[in-house]
Amino acid sequence: MEEFIRDAADVLEVPGAGADFEFRSSPVWGSMAAFGLCLLVERRRGRPLPFAELEKYRTVADLAAAAGVEP
Repeated sequence: MEEFIRDAADVLEVPGAGADFEFRSSPVWGSMAAFGLCLLVERRRGRPLPFAELEKYRTVADLAAAAGVEP
């Protein structure tokens, strides 16, 4: 989980972002950050995360769960 959180924080350019960080509040939030998070989830779960499915999630922990990362 910690590695996933670190990777998400890198994508979002928010050092120290935790599992409860609401990723849309990132100062760099936009299509490129969304794409980066989709790729991060895809890399972990082995199948794509459709861009539209990203709307279902709110926090980094939500994304980690979608990626199949253990808490």
